[in-house]
Amino acid sequence: MDIPDEVYEREQSRKADGTSPASRSDRALCLIFGAYSLVVLIGGTLVSTTADALSKQTHLSGGFVGATFVAIATSLPEVSATMGAARLGAYTLAISNIFGSNALMIALVLPADLMDAVDDSAVFTGAIGILVTALYLWGLVERRDRTVLGMGIDSTLVLVAYFLGVVMLYQIS
Repeated sequence: MDIPDEVYEREQSRKADGTSPASRSDRALCLIFGAYSLVVLIGGTLVSTTADALSKQTHLSGGFVGATFVAIATSLPEVSATMGAARLGAYTLAISNIFGSNALMIALVLPADLMDAVDDSAVFTGAIGILVTALYLWGLVERRDRTVLGMGIDSTLVLVAYFLGVVMLYQIS
């Protein structure tokens, strides 16, 4: 694969002045990783604390706030990665990112459910996640060219399922 000249030249100059990641020591990389991990830990704690306060102040259930607002906040990295992959034409990576994120979230609910630590809203949210994943899998298998509002039928059904799920989750909560 050819690297554009400007990217190649920039990387060569970074290697020459020692700012390339390849030129950093293992210790420096571990320190950087640790610092970023600490930022993620603090950010996650702030998101959780803020969601709890929002739930108490708005009198919405924690399950509803978690499945909507917290889910949006924690999905931003996946959205960014998926959009970046799609822009690069790496559609398999984009689709894998979506399915991997959904499968991981559903898998995280299972151990908690086995310990009876989840409430009805978490089980319902997991069911909506399974439905959305199944709709996208159906869309991959059933390759139709028809669109609704500029989207494939599967994407339209996913949006409908999501919004109906949010309304039903609000009613459950």
